[in-house]
Amino acid sequence: MSNQVYVAPLAIPGPPRGLSFQLGQEYIRILWPPPETNLDGSTPPRIAGYNVYRTEDPRSLPPAPLNKQPLRATEFEDREFQFDKTYYYLVSVVGSVESPYAESLPSAPLAVPAQDTFPPEPPGDLHAVAEGGIVILFWTAPPQRDVAGYRIYRREPDVSEWASLDTELVTTLSYRDEKPGAGKKYEYRVTAVDTHGNESQPATVPVELQ
Repeated sequence: MSNQVYVAPLAIPGPPRGLSFQLGQEYIRILWPPPETNLDGSTPPRIAGYNVYRTEDPRSLPPAPLNKQPLRATEFEDREFQFDKTYYYLVSVVGSVESPYAESLPSAPLAVPAQDTFPPEPPGDLHAVAEGGIVILFWTAPPQRDVAGYRIYRREPDVSEWASLDTELVTTLSYRDEKPGAGKKYEYRVTAVDTHGNESQPATVPVELQ
């Protein structure tokens, strides 16, 4: 008669509930509260860590989690994503990382529409050179990698409205305005615009033409 070994099933929690997210320029942060009991109602909950899964189809579960090792924290930052996509995140509880390995079913999927609504920083070091009735503006690029170009605005100090000087984005780090009138004072604004149309706060410089 062969020896029989009985292995009692581990009591582990069910998947986390109440997942939420925070979306940033460089990350999607997934957060969840820890389960309070095991599935059989016993306490404390057996939690060795968590696994986080991501998919673009909520009907399918990826074969491997995003994390290489079970997470001890109840949050995870995903930095490998693209804007203009919707991702679905699922979290499971790892009850044991040793034999017998135990992992709960995944949570309900959390939909995260990754939309870029984050404007770049303003252009830096804006300064102007006025000579012969012409104004030349110079500035430095903000650090964001998705800057598509710049918008240039001008107004006289006693005018409330800013006039846009170009219908197209300026793609260089300088601008030559040949139309201001001599003997006047002006203010110039330069903003950065990213590939999703988000416009930065302006950098402003005053100019007085002789």
